[in-house]
Amino acid sequence: MIVDQLKDIVGPSGWTSDASELEPHLTEWRDIWHGNTLLMVSPESTAMVADVVRACADSGTAIVPQGGNTGLCGGAIPDETGEQVLLSL
Repeated sequence: MIVDQLKDIVGPSGWTSDASELEPHLTEWRDIWHGNTLLMVSPESTAMVADVVRACADSGTAIVPQGGNTGLCGGAIPDETGEQVLLSL
């Protein structure tokens, strides 16, 4: 399963599915856009980012990259399906 594979890639400190930790990453700061995610991963290196992208591509899982989450268009917020992986950079 992609979730287990991603957890293995980033290690125990590189992912979360805890609702309270995810909340600020699933709502943009104006409180207009709200989403859901399979998992949020926070890779520690470019190699880990590449491995996450490769694993998601191989499984057909969409990625939503997120930097500072300061944008105004909602593009860094996953949709409400909960089928996307949030890649926190």
